[in-house]
Amino acid sequence: AEPSKLPLVWAGFMKQNRLGLARSSPVLWCNAPAVASTTCRFNAGGLPQPGSSNGGYGYNWFGFATPANLFTTWQYGKGLIMVRTDSSAKYYAMNAPMAPLYSTDANGTPFSQFDAAPAAGGSPRWMNDCVNPGTAAFTTAEVLYPCFFRPDSTFSYQPAQADFCDKTGSC
Repeated sequence: AEPSKLPLVWAGFMKQNRLGLARSSPVLWCNAPAVASTTCRFNAGGLPQPGSSNGGYGYNWFGFATPANLFTTWQYGKGLIMVRTDSSAKYYAMNAPMAPLYSTDANGTPFSQFDAAPAAGGSPRWMNDCVNPGTAAFTTAEVLYPCFFRPDSTFSYQPAQADFCDKTGSC
């Protein structure tokens, strides 16, 4: 929907100090039994593959590393560069708040929270999730994809306060 904003290539596995490591992150979560006619692809109305499940998540994000100081989004200052689907590139500041606070900016950065431990500077703890249209939040029918990477995104998501209540415990 917005090729000049949607990331195509980014350092999604961050600055991991492991030689030869490469992995896409996030990835679609397609864990249904293999069926020749079953395709794994983004589905704006449900999970990416019929019969797949990950607790309502249509994706998997490889976001944690041990020790945490090996994993950071702060590659160029406090941000990283992303190539977008129209082939342009942009620097994104990775400036979500430190735990236990959460950002509700689902359009400006993929992450809603960073690790508060000093040794883990720039290590994200949570990705901004958006409930699929037509699915109910906080139910077994809920389907989530990362807001920032949805191909149908118009980058106008306004997460409801209720989306953050279960994470902060303050609502």
